[in-house]
Amino acid sequence: MTPEVKRVRGVLKEYDGTARLTFSLPGARRGRTRVSLEGRRVRVEGKGKGLEYSGVRLLPRTPRTVAITLRDGEVSITAFDQEVTLEELQRVRAERDELKRRLQGLQRDVEILRKRSEDERERLLKERTSQMALKVIEVLDSIERALLSAEEGAGLREGIEILRKQVQRILKSMGVEEIEAEGQVLDPLYHHAVKTVVDPGREEDTVVEVLQKGYTLDGEVIRPAMVVVSKREGGDDYGKGAGN
Repeated sequence: MTPEVKRVRGVLKEYDGTARLTFSLPGARRGRTRVSLEGRRVRVEGKGKGLEYSGVRLLPRTPRTVAITLRDGEVSITAFDQEVTLEELQRVRAERDELKRRLQGLQRDVEILRKRSEDERERLLKERTSQMALKVIEVLDSIERALLSAEEGAGLREGIEILRKQVQRILKSMGVEEIEAEGQVLDPLYHHAVKTVVDPGREEDTVVEVLQKGYTLDGEVIRPAMVVVSKREGGDDYGKGAGN
């Protein structure tokens, strides 16, 4: 099977009397790559698995000194207008490598700073959203207290109920969810027990009453539920759970 031959055109860059020509040869092996130079004419040939590369390009001027670097998948030709000794060439390469190392270090530092900045913005946004959500929850508390005292069937009660649903929709859109409490086993992460009562019909540490609803924001507790839990006869009578 005849390998596919791909024509490549090098990328030429010029600076301070130096021209650099780079050929990209994806898949070509260093040991199977050849470079020939005739005056200004540069010819590159490379081979890889099932493919061949061939490219020709002219340098801006006939170089006095040429440095060729072969890597797997890449050929770099640096052409100098003046004579360059091996020691000077090695020095230039060392300076280039040092600049590249510093640039990579700067890029890493920039990425770290960018990540820190994003984390800080996210933290501040979360903190402000939590504060805002708690203020809306306080409004909901007031509405629900008003709803308890409103007379059944009165027009005022219907208006309060509509308002309560509107505020609940706002909280839901913010990512706020009510914590399940009544009938649940006490969970210190979500419940703050402020009182215990003897209840032979329930397992110990079961929430029997919710004194104040608790809420989460995007899965994290912003206010634990204040609850009353069951206890056995003669058991401890003290608050426990979130906040203790």
